[in-house]
This record gives sequence, structure tokens and C-alpha cells, in this order.
Amino acid sequence: RKVTKTKSVFPSDASLEKMLYLAPQDEILNQMKELILKYVVGKNDSLDIDADIAKAFPNLKFETYPGLNSKEGKSLVKQKYGFIVLDELHRTGAEEWEKHVDKLLENQDENVKVLGITATQTRDVDSRNMADETALKLGYSEEDVKNGKHIAKELDLQTAIQLGIVVNPKIISFI
Repeated sequence: RKVTKTKSVFPSDASLEKMLYLAPQDEILNQMKELILKYVVGKNDSLDIDADIAKAFPNLKFETYPGLNSKEGKSLVKQKYGFIVLDELHRTGAEEWEKHVDKLLENQDENVKVLGITATQTRDVDSRNMADETALKLGYSEEDVKNGKHIAKELDLQTAIQLGIVVNPKIISFI
């Protein structure tokens, strides 16, 4: 996965700073909520996961990229954040919601922290490198992008498997 960043990746006071976590699907948001519940809140189960997460992060909002086109989503786009996560960054270039993501980024102060996470920064449908494009939108120079200064961490699949971050797949059979 490639991680794009601004000057400082993590919020200075994570519990108080206004944060927005975006992903293409609710399933990804729900998975992230479960991870926050387990590793930050310290619970394995919850009757109200959103309320439990709000105790740890009262200013954290979750939304899908398609949801940015809804009434609530349009309201989120107009707000200012201290920290924005763009999960599945390569999906931000989709025709259906790219303009909403762009508007969100345009509305931010220059000191906003943005973390883009993706397994493949280049979109397969149009070969656009969304890590580079997002970095340029955030004010990185062409030279900085060329030199990879917007990349916080690059981790290939083999290394991720070796580190135990990704489970090594078991091949059952070949056809």
C-alpha cells in the first residue's frame, strides 16, 4: 500500500481535532470502526459502535465517497478539518465523486493533514496516478512529487506478508 501525506501525517490532538474518514464503501468504514473499537476503545463488541467511537474521537466523521453527493455529504465537504483520511485513494478519481473530493480538499486550510491509503495508486480504468494527483492538489510541487516526497510509506505485498501484516495466501490448485 502507498500512503500519501502532507507535512505532518497525524493530528496533534487526535481526540479533539475535527477528522473525516472517507472510503468508497460502507463495508470498509465498518471494518475501520471495528478496528477502532478493538484497538483504541478496547472493546471487542458494542451495542452502539458509533457512540463508543465518539467517546474516543468526538470529532470523527465517517462517509463514503458516493455519500459526498448527499445532503449530509455536501455539508461535510464544506467543513474544515484538521485531519482527512482518503482510504482506497485510487478510487478518489472516479467520475461520480471526484469533483466532491476536490471541493473538499479545496475548502481546507493549508495546514490540513491528509492521509491517502491505497494498494495501487494508479487507477486501472484510466492509468491516472491518484497519489501524485492528490499531492499536487494539496500543494506539493511537481519536483516534490517526482522525488516521492508525498509518500509516507511504501510497502510491497511480499514485505507485508513477511511482516505478518497480510496473511500469506494458501494456493489450493492451479488451472
